[in-house]
Amino acid sequence: MRLRDGYGLSAEALKETAGEGTRVVVSVDCGVSAHAEAALAKEHGIDLIITDHHQPPPTLPDALAVINPQRQDSSFPFQNLAGVGVAFFLLVALRKRLRDSGWFSDRPEPDLRQYLDLVALGTIADLVPLQGINRTLTRYGLTLLEAGSRAGVRALKQVAGVKEISCSAVGFQLAPRLNAAGRMEDAGLGVELLLEQDMVRALNLARYLDQCNLERRNLEKETLQQAEIALAGLSEVYTHTIVLGGEGWHPGVIGIVASRLVDRYHRPTVLIALDGESGKGSARSIRGYHLYHGLQSCADHLAGFGGHEMAAGMSLNKDQLAGFAEALEAHARAKLSVDDLTPKLRHDGIMLLEEIDLEILRQLEGLAPFGMGNPEPLLVVESVRAMRVQTVGDNHLRFTVCQGAFSHPAIAFGMLARREEFQGEVDLLVTPQINRYNGREMVQLRVKDVRSGSVARGG
Repeated sequence: MRLRDGYGLSAEALKETAGEGTRVVVSVDCGVSAHAEAALAKEHGIDLIITDHHQPPPTLPDALAVINPQRQDSSFPFQNLAGVGVAFFLLVALRKRLRDSGWFSDRPEPDLRQYLDLVALGTIADLVPLQGINRTLTRYGLTLLEAGSRAGVRALKQVAGVKEISCSAVGFQLAPRLNAAGRMEDAGLGVELLLEQDMVRALNLARYLDQCNLERRNLEKETLQQAEIALAGLSEVYTHTIVLGGEGWHPGVIGIVASRLVDRYHRPTVLIALDGESGKGSARSIRGYHLYHGLQSCADHLAGFGGHEMAAGMSLNKDQLAGFAEALEAHARAKLSVDDLTPKLRHDGIMLLEEIDLEILRQLEGLAPFGMGNPEPLLVVESVRAMRVQTVGDNHLRFTVCQGAFSHPAIAFGMLARREEFQGEVDLLVTPQINRYNGREMVQLRVKDVRSGSVARGG
């Protein structure tokens, strides 16, 4: 359990499983910095196989094997695999070795393609670039998720209200519910759901995970409010980073809250959940700042750390928090320019409404799956008007975008507070998409941002 054993390889869990007779342990998505735990496994007669995709330290743990495409001596042709991708290719290599040895001469050979739905789910949830091999794994895995051969996946889709599988549906609907169990209680519940074959039991599990996710969201909201209060009292000397510690903060939500603060303030952000004299932290970064390198520069203040360019985790003693914050700020100041600290929304071009039609959108769909490293096309439509603006749900807007004789329906998620900005002539940043409903297809614009047309043209 994450709350009992912490993140990554756990010394206590290794001792416990060794006492039960375990002789082989395979880590997934963790362990590349676990020197003490690797030594403990060896001491207890355990063959430890580490599979990880996080940045390796200069010296690797003394394990039976350390499999990581980020290793400098790695010959694997693609570095940016997700944790699940590394584990999958270990299985591919194991199958080849067994095949070459004749193991399958009198037994069926497993078709590992049937597990690509799980690989896709984990790859999207791990927020790795959907490029190269990741793109291939995800593209094929999404078709399996759509087919829903697993009772647990079908149950999760039903509870989450997912009608059509996409990277967005996986990243924002399915994965958070699976992750909620690990954040709030026991990650084993998510595994149990994915392995469950009985639909009734799967639905009960999925509903429970949905409840865990609701609790996670409420706790996340509460922690964000507390972090905002703490941020208001932060010294003005911290101009390039945000480092906050909170007693009693839940370790399972601080990473999400750190992401929220990055979105809001565009600064590398570290949140520390303090428990007595120690703390566990989670960090998120911005484009241009390598978080793992930043933590390396602060290693004297940390009990342990791991991660990669955009996300990381660490542990430290409470009395080291102030020194860590100062050291990270100093490193960020040396690496980040004023321009780096200015948030930017990068678009793919300017188009007229008349140019955005179903034919071109079908061509753009061929670029999917979209996600990290392969974002959805983002376009600017200038000098348009938002007509018949309506409130949808608690925080969204729906309206028609008009430009001359042409118009398209549009949805602006989370932009209710900015409703007045849609008055008059405006420029919109949009992601065009095909809205399919009841067998019909139509163009819909998903609005990402709005600016006054006169301001953009210096009026």
